[in-house]
Amino acid sequence: MNLAPLLLGIGVLTLCVAWLPQLLDRVPLTLPLFCVGLGAGLEFTGVLAIEFETLFAGSDFELLTDLALIVALLGAGLKIDRPLGWRRWNTPWRLIGIGMPVMALCVGLAGIWQGYPVAIALFLAGALSPTDPVLASTVAVGPPGSGEEGEVRFGLSGEAGINDGLAFPIVLAGLTLASGDALDGGWIGANLILRVALSIALGWGIGRLLGWLTFGVSHFPLTGAASGLVALGVALSAYAATELASGYGFIAVFMTALALRESCPSDPFHKSMTDFIEQIERIAIMFVLIAFGAIVASGEFSMLGWQDAALAAALLFVARPASVLLAMIGSPLPMRGRLVLAFFGIRGVATLYYLAFASDVLIPQFENAHALATLMVFMSLVVHGLAARPLMSWLDHVREASLKNGEHPDLIALSEGTFANREEQNLRKEVSE
Repeated sequence: MNLAPLLLGIGVLTLCVAWLPQLLDRVPLTLPLFCVGLGAGLEFTGVLAIEFETLFAGSDFELLTDLALIVALLGAGLKIDRPLGWRRWNTPWRLIGIGMPVMALCVGLAGIWQGYPVAIALFLAGALSPTDPVLASTVAVGPPGSGEEGEVRFGLSGEAGINDGLAFPIVLAGLTLASGDALDGGWIGANLILRVALSIALGWGIGRLLGWLTFGVSHFPLTGAASGLVALGVALSAYAATELASGYGFIAVFMTALALRESCPSDPFHKSMTDFIEQIERIAIMFVLIAFGAIVASGEFSMLGWQDAALAAALLFVARPASVLLAMIGSPLPMRGRLVLAFFGIRGVATLYYLAFASDVLIPQFENAHALATLMVFMSLVVHGLAARPLMSWLDHVREASLKNGEHPDLIALSEGTFANREEQNLRKEVSE
C-alpha cells in the first residue's frame, strides 16, 4: 500500500494548521469556515467522497470529535484569568442556569411541533442547547494572563466550558426514552444530580492533585517537563478517569483545568500548555470540519424543506438570543454586551459529537432530525464565522475606550476579580505587614 498520498495530505493539512490562522487574520474569515469550504470543494471535485451514514455511524468520527472537545475544554479552563466564585462567575451561571434550560425547552418543543417523537425531541434539546467550546475560541478569552478577558468573552468561555457536560444528561434521557426505558425519579437523580456532582468533585480533585505535583513539590519541580505532553496527559487522564467512575468526562476536564490553573495562576507553564493544546485542537478541527464540509456538499440537506430551514434559523437566531436576554435580566452588564452574548450561541463540534454518539438511533429512523441539527451547525459556522472577528474587535475597542475614560464596562466589581488582582492584593498585604 502506497502511503505517500495520505502522508502528503496530512503534511499539507498540518502546515495549514500552522499558517492559516495568521493568513486569515487579514480577512473576515475563520479557520473553521475555511475548513468547511475546503471540504465542500474536495467533495465537488471528487477528491473526497464521504457518505452521510458512513461518517456519523463510524467510530472514527465520534473519537475525533470527542478528542477535539476534550482538548478544547482543557484549553478553555486554563485560559480563564478569574477564580471560581459565585459573584465573579455571575454571567456564566446565568447562561448555564437559566439560558441553557430555556434554550433546551425551545428546541424540545420545536422538535415535537415538527412531528418528532418525544425521545428524539429531547435528544435534540440536549445536542443543540450548549454553546460549542471548540468553535467559540474566536470569541473566547485570550491566553492565560493576557488580560483579554472582557465580561462577554469570559461569559462565553465559562458557558462553553461547562454546558457541554450538563447537556449530556439531556442527551442520555432522549436516548433512554428511544430505547424504550422509562425516566423515573431514580434515573433523573442518578444521571442529573449524582453523576454531575461526581464529575465536578473528581475534576476539581484531579486538578488540585496535579497542581500540587506540578507546582507544590519544591524539591522535585515538574514545571521543566514537556508542557505539551503534560497538557495532553492531564486532559485525557481527567476525562478517562471520570468516565470510568461513571461521571461526565467533559465536566471533569474543564474543572480540572480550572483547579490546575488556580494552583499557581501566574506560572508561565500554563501558557505553554495552552499553546500546545491549541495546536492539537486545530488539527482535530480541520479533520472534523473538512469531513463535515464534504457531507454538506454531498446533499445532506436535500431532504429538508424551507420550513425546516426557517425552524433552524429561528432556534439559532431567535430562541438563543431570547433565552440569553431572559437570563441576563438584572445583570449589570451593559446592553451591548448582552446582545453580543445573545448572538453568539455557536453550534459546532459538540453537536456533531452528540450526533455521532447517537447515530444508531438517529440515522435509521430519524435522518430528518439529524439533518436539521447539522443544518443548524452549518448556519452557525457561516453566520457566526463571518461575524465573530468584526463584532468582537468592535466590542474590545469599546471596552478599552471605556476603561480609559474611567468607566468599568465589565461585571468585575470585586478587586480580587482576577488572579492578577488577587495576587497584587496579597503582595500589598505582605508588604504592609
